[in-house]
Amino acid sequence: MFESTESLANVGVDNSASAPAPLDSEKAPLRTLAAGMIGNFVEWYDFGVYGFLALPLAHNFFPGDGAGPLLATFAVFGVAFFFRPLGGLILGPLGDRIGRRTTLAWVVLTISAATMILGLLPTYHQVGWLAPILLVLLRCAQGFAAGGEYGGATSFIFEFSPRRRRGYYGGLLGLSTYLAFFVGTVIAFGLSAAIGGDAMNDWGWRIPFLLAAPIGLIGLYLRLRVADTPDFARAKNDESLESSPLRTTLRTHGKRILLLFGFLTSNAVGPYLLITYLPAYLRTTVGIVNEGGLLLAQASALLLACILMPLFGRLSDAVGRRPIMLTSTVLYATTSIPAFLLFETRNIAGVALGLALIAVGQAASVAITAVVIAEMFPTTVRYSAASVSYNLAYLVFGGTAPLVATWLVASSGWSIAPAAYMTCIAVAASIFVLTLPETAPRRADSGLA
Repeated sequence: MFESTESLANVGVDNSASAPAPLDSEKAPLRTLAAGMIGNFVEWYDFGVYGFLALPLAHNFFPGDGAGPLLATFAVFGVAFFFRPLGGLILGPLGDRIGRRTTLAWVVLTISAATMILGLLPTYHQVGWLAPILLVLLRCAQGFAAGGEYGGATSFIFEFSPRRRRGYYGGLLGLSTYLAFFVGTVIAFGLSAAIGGDAMNDWGWRIPFLLAAPIGLIGLYLRLRVADTPDFARAKNDESLESSPLRTTLRTHGKRILLLFGFLTSNAVGPYLLITYLPAYLRTTVGIVNEGGLLLAQASALLLACILMPLFGRLSDAVGRRPIMLTSTVLYATTSIPAFLLFETRNIAGVALGLALIAVGQAASVAITAVVIAEMFPTTVRYSAASVSYNLAYLVFGGTAPLVATWLVASSGWSIAPAAYMTCIAVAASIFVLTLPETAPRRADSGLA
């Protein structure tokens, strides 16, 4: 069993081929970081808004009472994830052939446009079943484009990062995820508080989606104003680019993709439970009616994750990637059920503590993901391999997490069933972590992998 672990320890770790050449040996250029993070921000802003507005969306796009409309809303959220791997399979190889910058510019434009158009859709009460059909089509377009975002942003930031600070900059990419959640949640709640619940259900839900337009235009501007990565430019000048990056990825790196899939399962489930599912869960299943207190609890958890992500990333530069990965899965496994029990107190302080417990595990997991994926693959297939690895896990476990959680509660009547699901996923992910090679340069170079 452990022989395979040892044999993998020295395979696929690209510590020398991708020594980046940023403008400063200790820092990546600020504009480069912003360009890499902005698309990720738009993508996850959309997810945060969609989760917070799940109840108004259910009311406006699906008929019926009870859990049915909410289940349908989360099902649409999950359907879009079937198009993420397709986007990754097409956009990943494109990014490995024509460059990260051009591909990422197209991606951020498409994601923001799809999010904005959602805010313009007619409702079920206006056009009947055409409304949910259009909603599904938009989510699929958004999912396709999102399939090329994270793998590209990971490659882009990694290839500009100083070799021994890759974990730190990967943590900053994770920070953009939760900062987007925070901004989306605050905007949606602030608007709801300003105009009232009835107006929010009628028309106010559109505004947070429409705000994706200016954010996307800023992202497009930033991405068109930066050069491509030094690693890609070097590979292009050396004429070492792969003619078929996807075929090379699947033929040469298939085992590593499957091992990463095992770790990424917990990374995929966690954020969608916290951000997309829990806002509706805490209101409907738990019965929290203190909207202001709930927002404060959610915002505090998101800000805690934002603070911890660069710290976990920097720590991984010092102690290695595997200890941080294992920390994240163990935290998920040990805190999920206690967190949901705290939710059951129906006390805002208990809810805040429960959300904070979940946020710590997620901070470790999300902070380490980008650098682990990027270090596992060489420059010539990094965009493709990162997109396939990431989107496969998010297809199977990420997009389905809110739907599975809602179904588990509805079918079992057990309010903490989602926590049990998260715990099982985390235990399995911990086993996969033990089979992954250490990729941090200091650890790998010193023979400690």
